[in-house]
Amino acid sequence: LRRLFPAGRNAGGVSIVVDPNDANLVLVAGLAENGWSPLVGNKDGIYRTTNGGDDWQLVQPETYYHMASTFGRLFAFAGVSTVYAATHDTGMLKSVDRGATWTNLVPHSVTGRITHVELDPGHDGSVLIACARGLRRVTDRGATYEITTLGAGLPSVKVTAVHPTNPAIVFAIGEDANVYKSTNGGANFSVNFTNPAAGKRAFQMTMSAADPNYI
Repeated sequence: LRRLFPAGRNAGGVSIVVDPNDANLVLVAGLAENGWSPLVGNKDGIYRTTNGGDDWQLVQPETYYHMASTFGRLFAFAGVSTVYAATHDTGMLKSVDRGATWTNLVPHSVTGRITHVELDPGHDGSVLIACARGLRRVTDRGATYEITTLGAGLPSVKVTAVHPTNPAIVFAIGEDANVYKSTNGGANFSVNFTNPAAGKRAFQMTMSAADPNYI
């Protein structure tokens, strides 16, 4: 095992995603906080490796908070070189060089804290984000963006999962820990599964690659 983060500096990682086109390229959102507040004098952020984890570089300083507020995936690879990153304090970031450098695409004032990001296969150049403002579709227009409000029927949303071949089907975990389903690309949702365990909360969700009917 290799130490990814400097000793005494970091409290771990909250999201790790492998480039689907290059298994040696991995991004991690580093957590530099204790409880709900950043460690004194520390601001960690996005780490990147291009050799399968032998060496890592902090490429973007960010403050990511406690795992209970993180929930889902914080990176989405799009095509060969574009990557989107969700953040807790600075909105949604974009990289056009496979995560080596980053710019802000959507400011924090628009999104609030983002807890999940993933590609929207039903809309070219778009991603879905679960954020403090609700469920949003962000369409990348290069230097600018368009944002669409989605999620009618959701009490709040933390994580989504989009059907890979039928993007009209979108699942979401609500703040109430129930699983919701949309059949119109996220515009409207209804309860699909009610959490039977009182006091338990669902934080993560993924869709089976072998059979997308299973989540």
